[in-house]
Amino acid sequence: MKPELTFIVPIDELRFKVFVRPNSKLDKVGGSHQGDLIVMVKEKAVGGLATKAALKILAGAFGVKLSSVKVVWGNTSRTKLIEIRGQKNDLESRLIDLLGENGTLFDSI
Repeated sequence: MKPELTFIVPIDELRFKVFVRPNSKLDKVGGSHQGDLIVMVKEKAVGGLATKAALKILAGAFGVKLSSVKVVWGNTSRTKLIEIRGQKNDLESRLIDLLGENGTLFDSI
């Protein structure tokens, strides 16, 4: 009896900086603030609510599960280093689209 083969799709990580704008009129991601991706959230910057909302919005914008998005540093800051797990080429392409022409990509931080 031959064992079944399981193929695993390689998962990469992409790290980039975001600038969170809490207490916005709408939830939106896109554009650049000093090279960082802008994430606008309706939530106030109280008790981590804005950060949680930003992670949820980023997951939706990149088409990944919420568990694939995490804050590397900057939990209590408006500027955060974000890590997203997924297909790196797809993630990079989406990030470039969201940043617009004034954004900055980093190979590693």
